[in-house]
Amino acid sequence: MNENKSARTIHRMFGNKTFRTVLIAIISIILAAAITAGVAMGAITYCMNYQPNGKAASTEVPEDFMPVLRFVVASDVHVREAGCAELERLQKLFDSSYRYAATQSYRPIDAFVFVADVVNSGEVSQWELFMDVINKNIGASRFITTFSNHEFMGTGSTERSEQYSGCTANSSDIINGYHFISFSQEDDKSFSQATKKWVKNELKKAVADTGDKPIFVFQHIPEMNTVYGSELGGWGTLRLNGTLNSFPQIMYFSGHSHYNINNPLSINQKYFTSFNLGTLSYIELEHGMTGGTIPDNSKEVGQYLIVEVDANGAVKAMPYDIISDSFFKDRNAYEEKQLVWYIPNAADRSTYAYTYGKRRQEADKPVFPADASITLNSFEEGKAVITFTQALDGEYIHKYKIKVYNTNGILVRSYKIWSEYYFASVDKTRTYALTGLKPNKQYIIRISGYDCYGKKTEKILTGTINT
Repeated sequence: MNENKSARTIHRMFGNKTFRTVLIAIISIILAAAITAGVAMGAITYCMNYQPNGKAASTEVPEDFMPVLRFVVASDVHVREAGCAELERLQKLFDSSYRYAATQSYRPIDAFVFVADVVNSGEVSQWELFMDVINKNIGASRFITTFSNHEFMGTGSTERSEQYSGCTANSSDIINGYHFISFSQEDDKSFSQATKKWVKNELKKAVADTGDKPIFVFQHIPEMNTVYGSELGGWGTLRLNGTLNSFPQIMYFSGHSHYNINNPLSINQKYFTSFNLGTLSYIELEHGMTGGTIPDNSKEVGQYLIVEVDANGAVKAMPYDIISDSFFKDRNAYEEKQLVWYIPNAADRSTYAYTYGKRRQEADKPVFPADASITLNSFEEGKAVITFTQALDGEYIHKYKIKVYNTNGILVRSYKIWSEYYFASVDKTRTYALTGLKPNKQYIIRISGYDCYGKKTEKILTGTINT
């Protein structure tokens, strides 16, 4: 009886036009806030992250780590035309990875994997250019690629992609005893029920064969609320949850967002381990920043991942920067070391060390150095070019909020700018042009720094400029 009464009450509420209007307005506000702030990687976007109750595994690579498998994986090459920068970076991917492998005790590169958008608009000429570099460099290594939205642009299709790449849209391989499962979207950018069923069956076969050892899965689009770029309002999908989430052995490699690989959130452990691969073309980042989603010098990037696996299934992943021709550094302001992600036991969720909640809780707050300052370099036509000292952080400084006040304490301008941490080499100072200011005025500048977890500098960097 009470259940029927409750049901009638709910029915009356939703039948009331005013109630529906208010409810829709509240939901819209929440979603707008999530898309604006959530894009800043806040708690809203990652509140569903799996948090283990066990003890997190060590992320330090043992000195005796010895791989039995090595592969290179990249995304979003976007080959456009002869002589394009993307073709040059693709060649450098091969050059740098082979050069590294030649210095190691285990020398082979067993596979090169690309998770789609290897061509920019599906044209035959683009496929021919891409495959020319592949065929000149692949040697004895396995070549795998998937297909997604850019392969299907224009007259592009799955049929054309398979014809020119020599790869099938979906494939299941065993390389040195480890399962590699790659799959693609359909021509209409959907994931068919047949594809999802096939993927799940291949995952079950892999578990039956290798148990708790990692299963390497390659697909263009990240699962929502996992890696950097997959947050609500970002580039992730919920359409694969039912297919993938029951398999903690998965190591899932994706791209699509063009978000940089060297953000600490480009690895995530939730239901399984996910990696964001960056791009060989241009970076595009979160909404809500002054100047939009594409930062200055966005085309000066080229990023990929070298992955090594030992006989016990421990995985070592190393982000590489093509532009500087070096491994990315762990942008730790207090210690200089290579950026390496190490997962000793992929199947045991209780040992997950790369969950969002755990790392955010442990992350320190960014700080400005004691001698930090703000300097006016020039002023012309309402534009004040300033240079300020970058903040320090235990991981990465993500962005700054700059507020400009007049001498009466009234806010006249505000800006949100990147720290430019996405480049392999970042200056200790940041230069930026403040627009819309008046000549012959005094302004007070207040700058707050934020790390990749949204943690803010307690001290606000303050300075005065005279235009």
